[in-house]
Amino acid sequence: MGADIASHAGEFRPSRYAPLPAFISPNPLNLSSPSPCPGHIFESIHHQRHGNSPFYRIGTWPDGDSCADDLDAAVDSHQKLQILDAQLSQILVILAHDEHIGGVIDLFPKKANHWKQLGWADKVRWMFLRDFKEAITNANESE
Repeated sequence: MGADIASHAGEFRPSRYAPLPAFISPNPLNLSSPSPCPGHIFESIHHQRHGNSPFYRIGTWPDGDSCADDLDAAVDSHQKLQILDAQLSQILVILAHDEHIGGVIDLFPKKANHWKQLGWADKVRWMFLRDFKEAITNANESE
């Protein structure tokens, strides 16, 4: 469990260890679509315009203070989490309060023992990208 190491999966995904895939399935922009979503469309809204670093960075206030109690430790924790997160066949990273896992993962008090066989990691890994649906739509309309 990722607990409160991050508030959103976009703080540690994508990464150099787990870059945006060419095709994302299930499609985070249209959950009912049998077609995968092309990963490259998210690069157009990425602050560095590529798919191998997280969408978000740990915030700082205008005065330079960090919203993290210890910015260096928080950055180090995110970097370590990226390495773990890339081990999809062995590790399923779930953050506290992740609204994107509902309907896929059995929640407490049910058990999560068979997550690999149930394919939960593949189904939820990129679901956070649905948060960017409006940004993707706006970027496509402005082209």
